Amino acid sequence: LVTGSVYPGGLEFDIYIAMGTYPNCWVCPELQAVGVTGTVILEDTAEAGLLDSIKASVQARLNAYKVGETIHHNHVLRCFFVDYATGRAFQGVHDVPILTLTCKEMTISFGESLAIDNDERAEPGELDITETVH
Repeated sequence: LVTGSVYPGGLEFDIYIAMGTYPNCWVCPELQAVGVTGTVILEDTAEAGLLDSIKASVQARLNAYKVGETIHHNHVLRCFFVDYATGRAFQGVHDVPILTLTCKEMTISFGESLAIDNDERAEPGELDITETVH
């Protein structure tokens, strides 16, 4: 564990700290939490446990983003209708009138996207998804 260093000379040095063995070094990406706030309108014949299934689908999608991959609102919106992990369509979703994603102090809504830097990766943040019945 290196906690500091002292160099009495007059030259400047850059020190890079990475994981791995040179020349195959890498740095862990900075994780960016993506908060999801939304309302889903369900049919009265919706499958049992649908809200929990939707939350799991959203979490799976957010966990699947790669380092530096842009977050698209429509990718997350699709998870309200189709299970991201299995590709199975959910039965009983009528509409999603409200859905916002918050990351890096920015909020995006329908049709928007959020750029993630090349050294960052999205991860699930707080999920606040509520349901109403149509």
